[in-house]
Amino acid sequence: MCNKIKIINQTNVGTLSRCVCGLYVLQFNNVFLEFDKYELLSFKKYISFVNSEYWDSQIDSCNSTVSRKIPIVTRQKNLFLIFNKSEFNALKDLLFGEDCIELDDLTCKLSKDYLFLN
Repeated sequence: MCNKIKIINQTNVGTLSRCVCGLYVLQFNNVFLEFDKYELLSFKKYISFVNSEYWDSQIDSCNSTVSRKIPIVTRQKNLFLIFNKSEFNALKDLLFGEDCIELDDLTCKLSKDYLFLN
């Protein structure tokens, strides 16, 4: 990881930043993730499609003692990131907050690039 970073968005539970080398770093509670720009766009899209209400109702009917009900699937078969509703909303605020102008610009640029690549 680089020493020179630019903070894109910051909340009381995490930071989204960009290294001069081009890597994006998401620090959220005890989770630390590094992305290139395409991985970040993919993660952001995935998070935007997660239906937290669905997971909240599904788990409630099975087991009401589970506090973290919203799973985020990873490529590693035995590793899931799980969040409660408050944590998940905080993650979305970090990724989609008003201060994410650079990230929104990146999303627009990558979406246009994607159209030309396919």
